[in-house]
Amino acid sequence: MKPSIHPQKKHQKNKSSMVEDPEVLASRLNTVLNELKGVMQDRKDRVEELRNKIIILENDNEDMEKRISELIMDAF
Repeated sequence: MKPSIHPQKKHQKNKSSMVEDPEVLASRLNTVLNELKGVMQDRKDRVEELRNKIIILENDNEDMEKRISELIMDAF
């Protein structure tokens, strides 16, 4: 004969397998938080890089505007 499995015990086993060790969950959470910090820092660095490029482009535009004004004044 096969040993009988009580439905109640089987249910309890499934329920307990869904509950994880708090240390494991804390470790996973820590990993996710560290990855998120890395992504946030990468984005912050990229934003700073783009802001610096914008400043350079704005300065270049000002220089070109001055040069165009000088050329127009020299033409008259």
